[in-house]
Amino acid sequence: REARAGLAGCTLLLLSRAWFFQVFDKGMSMLTELHLKVFQRSSSLNAVLANRHSRAIYSNYLKSQRQLHLLDFCTAVQRYGLVHKDGFVALARNLSDDLVLDFVRADAPRRVP
Repeated sequence: REARAGLAGCTLLLLSRAWFFQVFDKGMSMLTELHLKVFQRSSSLNAVLANRHSRAIYSNYLKSQRQLHLLDFCTAVQRYGLVHKDGFVALARNLSDDLVLDFVRADAPRRVP
């Protein structure tokens, strides 16, 4: 069912819950954005990072908390995982060394807790 809202040209749709989740469940990133913006529920970190809109929201939040290096760390770990899974052993080893130097060592410039 559809209802129009005055001069603003807004449309309000009445959808069944089953149909709604059938549509949005196909794209995990769409559902993640919906959870974060509309329902204000939590979502997995991988799903948040996979969607450019939810990633931007998370990035802005981390900036406000002066914790943007955590997003850099997650991105670096994700990159390492993809490279390692694809069998690029030497490159994966270099990435893991960079992870340790940048984020893990006690004197790392962007140390994560």
